[in-house]
Amino acid sequence: MQPDPVCLRLPKRAFYRTVHAWRQPHVVQSKCSGIKLRYSSQNRIGEELFANAFERAERDLLNRIIAPGMTVLDIGANLGFYTCLFAQRVGPSGNVVGIEPTPSTFESLQENVRLNGYQDRVACHCCALSDSDGIAQLNLFGESSGGVYNSLGVTCPMDGTEPQCVIEVPTKTLDEICNGVDSSKGVFMKIDVEGFEQQVVRGGSQFLANEPRAAMMIELYEPAAQQCGRSTLDTLADLESFGFEPYYMAEGATLAPFTEDSRAKLLSGTLPPDVFLFKPSMRPQWV
Repeated sequence: MQPDPVCLRLPKRAFYRTVHAWRQPHVVQSKCSGIKLRYSSQNRIGEELFANAFERAERDLLNRIIAPGMTVLDIGANLGFYTCLFAQRVGPSGNVVGIEPTPSTFESLQENVRLNGYQDRVACHCCALSDSDGIAQLNLFGESSGGVYNSLGVTCPMDGTEPQCVIEVPTKTLDEICNGVDSSKGVFMKIDVEGFEQQVVRGGSQFLANEPRAAMMIELYEPAAQQCGRSTLDTLADLESFGFEPYYMAEGATLAPFTEDSRAKLLSGTLPPDVFLFKPSMRPQWV
């Protein structure tokens, strides 16, 4: 389902600010790309979701990449918008795994999966992914962040927010999660873990290296990666060593292959952070 045109998005934004944004925290229900969502009125992306304007270019690309019957892993699922969008796209013959470590956000994830009737094709896990099984410290940044900043490594997002508290969460590896997944129609992964990407990738080294029908969208943002003691270029190098070909988001919701210039921009934090990677057998013909 295509995003709304500007003539609809602008009135929706105005309505949201008038009815929801100024009031005491309450639950908002809206639709975005045909997905029903419930979320807090304090959620920082609430207005974007309400206006059906959230990450429009990414949605357009994902709609062209993900096909019915595929298996999709949503790592850092948050309240479940993409999880449900993936379930919509893969259909009843596909499978989706939603992974979210924040307990309160995990409840929203489960609620939104139920709200859309996708329990038959979505499995949810309340854990974080890392390079080993165990327990990790998760920084929580409050309801207004909507959980989008919560991180195992980042302690100060770019807006200067400070964590409200730190909780312990269980960790699993991507290799463990992927054990036995159906890859016959291809496996797609969305990885959005606020700087902790390299640990997730290294915890999936066996699957990522040996699965020929794999593709992903991974958020690589250098300032966040540095707070986690890593570099986006190192994560990119790991993925390339597993046989993935990287592409960055160009104008008009298109993808362009990485060059030395785009690597430099990635390192400086000036490249769009969502990077797409494909094994050769999964590269779309239009790329």
